[in-house]
Amino acid sequence: MSAHALSPEKIALIVESITNPLRDQLGKIELPLPIEVERTSASLVSALAAIREANGQAPALRALLAASRSLGARAAVFVLRGEQVELWESQGFSAEAEAAVAGVRIDASEEAIAAAIASGSVSCGLDGPRVPAFGQGDVTRAQLEPIRVQGKVVGLLYADSTNDELPFDTLGIQVLVEFTGLAVEGIALLRAIGRDLTGAVEGSTGPVAVSAPRASTTPASQEAPSEATDDTPAAPTVPEAATLSPSPLPTAPPPGTVESAAAEDARRFARLLMEEICLYNGDKVEAGRSGNDLLVRLGDEIEQARAMYAQRVPGDVSTQGDFFEEAMVQVLAGGDRSAL
Repeated sequence: MSAHALSPEKIALIVESITNPLRDQLGKIELPLPIEVERTSASLVSALAAIREANGQAPALRALLAASRSLGARAAVFVLRGEQVELWESQGFSAEAEAAVAGVRIDASEEAIAAAIASGSVSCGLDGPRVPAFGQGDVTRAQLEPIRVQGKVVGLLYADSTNDELPFDTLGIQVLVEFTGLAVEGIALLRAIGRDLTGAVEGSTGPVAVSAPRASTTPASQEAPSEATDDTPAAPTVPEAATLSPSPLPTAPPPGTVESAAAEDARRFARLLMEEICLYNGDKVEAGRSGNDLLVRLGDEIEQARAMYAQRVPGDVSTQGDFFEEAMVQVLAGGDRSAL
C-alpha cells in the first residue's frame, strides 16, 4: 500500500475540528480575579512607630509633621481658634516660607478648610477646591486632613507636594493623621491616670483635677490642658497657638561634665512637665511672664508636676542637679528667672 502526506487543507480542517470545541469549552470557564497586593511602605511603618513613642501631645504632633515629610510632603499643622485656623508648626518649607507662614491665620469658612472640617479628607487644586494660601508659595495641589480627638475636629494637617512627578502618599497621610488623633487621646488619658495616682500616693481625699487642653496664645515651644471640674478626663485638644520658634533648651551640664543616663532622663522629664504646663495653660503663662508671678498663677499645676517628678526621679539622681528648677526657669519662665 502506498502512502502519501496529508494536504495542508486537510490538516487545517482536522485542527479546526479539534480546537473549536476546546475553544468553546475554555470560553465557559470563569477564573477568580487576580488579587492586587498593596504593599505598605517602610516609611509609613517607621512613622507610625515614631508617633506611638511620642511622650507628649506636642511631640506627637511634631512626629506627625516629620512623618508627612517622610512620605514626600511639606506639612503644616493648623489648630482651630474660634472662626479661624492658626498655624501651629510646619516642616519642609524653605527658610523664606517658614518666616512667611509663622503664626498665620485663615478663616475656617474658606472652602477647602470648611470642607475638611465638615466632611474629612479634602484634595485641593486640580478638580478640587482652591488650595488655601498662607504664604507657602505656588502650589498646584494639596491635601487637608482633619485631626480628630474623641470625635471632635481640633485641627488640620496641610500637606502639599511641589513636584508633580513625585506625588506624596495621600492615603498614607490619612493613616498618619488618624493614628495621631488616637495617640493624642492616649497621651491625655495616661496623663490623667498619672495625676490620679500621684494624688493617691500623697494621700489626697479626692482625685486630682485632670487638666484639659484649651486655647493658647503661646509659641509652639510652649504648647497646650485647662482645668476639668469632674472626675472624668476632659476631651484633649491640640494646642491653639503658635509661632515656629522652638522650645528653649534646658541648661547643659558644665563643660567636661559627664552626665549619667539617669540625670539626662530626669532633665528631659522635667522639661516635658514644664512644656505640658505651657501647652495647656497658655494664657496663664503669658500673663505670669508679664507680671513676674508664674508661681502664683500656676502654683497648683507646678506642684502637681513636682509631685510627678519626685515620684519618677530617684533621690540619688536629684542630688546631681535641680533639674526641675532648671526646667521651670528655662521652659516655663522662658529663661527669665524673675518671671517666676
